Amino acid sequence: MRLWVLAGLTLAIGCYDPTVPAGVPCSEPGACPTGQECDMNLGICTTDPTFARTFRDDSAADFDQPGAMLRDAIVEPNGAVGPVAYTTGRIRLSGVSGNLVGTPANATWADVDGTRTGTSLWRQLAVDYGLLAPTGLGLQATDDVTALVEGEIELEVAGTWRFQLQANDAGFVEIAAPGAADYTRLLNDVNTGSIVTYEVTTPGWYRIRGAFADSSMYMSFDLQYDPPNQPGAFLPIPVDRLRARVDDLTGFLVDGFDSENNVLYQGSTVIDSPMDLTTSGTNPYGIGIGTLTWALHTSAQFLIETEGDYAFTISSHQGHRVWLDGTKVADAYGPTDATTNTPAIHLTPGWHDLVADLEKENTATDSHLSVVVASGPMWAGQAIPADHLRPVLGRAVRWAETHSTATTVITDGSSITRSLTLTQPVNVKPMILSAGYTFTHPVRSQVGITLTPPVGSAITMVAPGSLTGAGGYDGTTVVPLGDLGPTWTLRASDSTVDAMTGSLQMFAVTLVCGGGTAPFPSTYRYESAVKNLGLTVVALGALRWQTRQGDAKVQIRSCQDQAACASQPWVDVPASGDVPNIPVGDYIQYAVDFTSDGDTPTALDWIELDFTGRGLKI
Repeated sequence: MRLWVLAGLTLAIGCYDPTVPAGVPCSEPGACPTGQECDMNLGICTTDPTFARTFRDDSAADFDQPGAMLRDAIVEPNGAVGPVAYTTGRIRLSGVSGNLVGTPANATWADVDGTRTGTSLWRQLAVDYGLLAPTGLGLQATDDVTALVEGEIELEVAGTWRFQLQANDAGFVEIAAPGAADYTRLLNDVNTGSIVTYEVTTPGWYRIRGAFADSSMYMSFDLQYDPPNQPGAFLPIPVDRLRARVDDLTGFLVDGFDSENNVLYQGSTVIDSPMDLTTSGTNPYGIGIGTLTWALHTSAQFLIETEGDYAFTISSHQGHRVWLDGTKVADAYGPTDATTNTPAIHLTPGWHDLVADLEKENTATDSHLSVVVASGPMWAGQAIPADHLRPVLGRAVRWAETHSTATTVITDGSSITRSLTLTQPVNVKPMILSAGYTFTHPVRSQVGITLTPPVGSAITMVAPGSLTGAGGYDGTTVVPLGDLGPTWTLRASDSTVDAMTGSLQMFAVTLVCGGGTAPFPSTYRYESAVKNLGLTVVALGALRWQTRQGDAKVQIRSCQDQAACASQPWVDVPASGDVPNIPVGDYIQYAVDFTSDGDTPTALDWIELDFTGRGLKI
């Protein structure tokens, strides 16, 4: 028996000599001859086994690689692909110390784009700082300063457009057509008013940038246009035709008003901090609201990365009102300190809208507003960090206003009227309507103030004989929403002929509302760089991905070398988890097409592909 076994062993060795063959079936590691490994994917022994691997992109570094293509999309710092973020109805202004424009025709963008001292998102392309320091730009000097202008304007029809720029002391504007890489100089001006014609062949959003500088005295900038489809006159560019990219900014936007109820807009600035404010001093935030009665309207989006139930504590000195994703969660607006504890609110991963109003009346020496996460999976006991805030204004809660600060004498023993036109955002949803006034008179009891709204009955704001004292007086009132319309008239009267006259100094109307231009593009696309899978691929497995706040269409293609992918067709992958129906290749490239309602920033969090390959050293 022993001799038979030895003979059999000798025979076996002779059959495998001199090389042990590959391909013997195996079912577990260590079951193969020396120098071979059990290929668990194929179930055989081999000197060149295959390995199951997963390729995954899930960070900003993964997505933002050379060769990636972003069309109306961005790679967010937190590691997702989403839409370009705009603050619509605004233009972006930034401050730079020094007069950097000089002679506009000789100044380039590189000459003026210096260290920025602050950023404002202004509501129009007409800016008049007068003799004061530019509001909201972090500049203290009244002379020898520069303001940068950046944003986009919608030129909605093809044809010949005219533009007019008046810049004091000097300024310029450049423009770039949709899809163009470079800007071209549109206008230069040295406070004389310059006009140019510009041919639009592709209607859409045109990028603009420029600067204006002040050497002494007055500082202003006014860009107007004359569209080909309207009567030949220069017009202010409507707010619905303005937008500014803000995806590089963190923090929130503060709009300042010179009276409660968001009456008499003064200026705006971006605050790069958590929404935990304390204001004091003669000019909080440098937006011209002074020290007496004023209001702040703060707006932002905040990023939730962990889904769950979040409760908030909102406290203020004095009153506040707060909206979260368009739903009012706090309503304590008024002249007294207030705290609101919200119930737990379920929040999904992604960006959410946060709007908070703060009122300060002249009985207070300072003010504060704090929005703190009381409980939740993230930030419990903290304000939302600045790097998870961005100054994007959702359409659910915005505002529009009109005002006049011209001083007009109130006729002795008679009356005067002043009219305003309120331009409402598109698709307006009215929420709060307010009107305000300021007058001065040596005998205030003689003055009467009556507001005539576009719809409804006249509203007595000050009845003759109801006031006492002398000098300035101001007030606001909340107007019924049913009175909303374009034309508003204020009547100021003097009840006594006695050579004692006063003057109307301000009349303003503000509407808090929903509506306006969407903050995100309706479609956007991301194409990855060509990815080397790192092995000789023998089979592809499932492609999986995760999106937030919506869905997206995913495509993929493969190739055997990096340059060849550009010539390969894109193939749709119907659903996450499907195996792509494409040839096997060692390189892959994927693309994601997003569709949005313009309000919800659908984003790609991660994407991964299973595959089997060989070539890894064992």
